[in-house]
Parts: sequence; C-alpha cells; structure tokens
Amino acid sequence: EPQAQGRRPIHVEGKPSLLWIGCGPRKDDFSGCQVVRVDALPEFKPDIVSPGDQLPFADESFDIAYSAYLLHTFEVRDTVRVLSEWRRILKKEGKIWVKLPDIDVGIAKTKDSPQIALDILYKGRMGMNADLAKMFFEQAGFSDIYTFTNGAELNILAKKGG
Repeated sequence: EPQAQGRRPIHVEGKPSLLWIGCGPRKDDFSGCQVVRVDALPEFKPDIVSPGDQLPFADESFDIAYSAYLLHTFEVRDTVRVLSEWRRILKKEGKIWVKLPDIDVGIAKTKDSPQIALDILYKGRMGMNADLAKMFFEQAGFSDIYTFTNGAELNILAKKGG
C-alpha cells in the first residue's frame, strides 16, 4: 500500500536499490535498479507517501539515493539536516545523485536573460553552486563529491562517507 510507513525495500538479487526522493509525476528510467519512489503528494502515486526529509526506512537500506529538484525547495538552514537524512538511508559506500538549479548560471544570465535568471534564482527557496554543494555535502558526511552542470542544472554526485 503506497501510504504504508516504515516499509523495508524489497531487494532483487543483483540489482542495486535506488530510492527516488521527491519523484513527483515523472517516470524516469533507472534500468538495472530496484527503484522505490517516494513523494509527499499521494496524487503522484509514489510507492511510499512521505516528506523528503523524513524517510520511513531503516538506516542503510539503499545503495543509491536520487533526487531531482527537491533539495532547493527546503530552507537553506535545513540543507545539512535533509542531506543527513538522505545519507542515513544509504548503505555503507552508498551513493547519492542530486540535481538542482545552478545559481552561477542564474547570475551569469542576469544581464542577457533576466527572466531565466529569476527562474533559476527564485523558483525554489534556494539554489546552489559547486562550492556551496561541496560545503553542504561535506557537512552532511558525504565524500568523493563531484559536481557538473548541464545547462542551468547543477548535478552533485557523492559517496556516503565513513
């Protein structure tokens, strides 16, 4: 039942488990992974209805955590707490992939395309650049942090630290 709380993920032999935090209505393809979709809104028909900062899973339940365009909707002061929650559900050596607006792109476009800049900078409650991402992810206990941009999107890949 999608509203079930505290459910343990089902593991398929040979497939890494992926928790998609804040899945929304998207149906991205994660071939080769056992995917559990979580969202706070039941109308998106996630596997589990839960806010992205209060995950109803045991510690070290998943190999991979993935979130696209959710982290920037939290208050800046909650960033480390949210990332720590996402780290908590990762297995030892687990990995995380987060996508969010890149504020450096927004700032660079303010002169030529002010509407694009405003969308990037203010659509959510916050954005990040590579330096901020590294700082927040390190504070939450992640290591091997790698960032790259794709258009106005900042991608952060990291590993659960010791």
